[in-house]
Amino acid sequence: MATSPAFLTTARRWPRDRTAAEVILDHLDCRNRGDVREDIKRNYAWNARMMSRRGVGRGGPGVIREAEELARRVPGIEIRITSFLVEGDIGFVEWSARGRGVRVDDGADTLVVDRGRIACHTTSYTVRRA
Repeated sequence: MATSPAFLTTARRWPRDRTAAEVILDHLDCRNRGDVREDIKRNYAWNARMMSRRGVGRGGPGVIREAEELARRVPGIEIRITSFLVEGDIGFVEWSARGRGVRVDDGADTLVVDRGRIACHTTSYTVRRA
């Protein structure tokens, strides 16, 4: 049997009765602090799907890969949330960002929450020169 890194297996202990808004706000708080591993541990299902134009990632490794790609493409990133909507178990976040010599004006993420965890997270953005 394969073993999972500790930050993936400990995720199962987080409360399952959190609302989608609570989960997504905690996700945004973790990301604002730059703590992707804590975000995964607290907020993502062990089998979450992370989807973007680059493909589909699964579980914590998929989430980390997408976060690393954003940090690589927008070095020194500072994100500003421009819109936040939640309806039932689905959240939508629009964002913009600035980094060294680049910007994002059209960031958009959709997050589906199931039993207090992010089960699916899509992201789309365009990096442009600042």
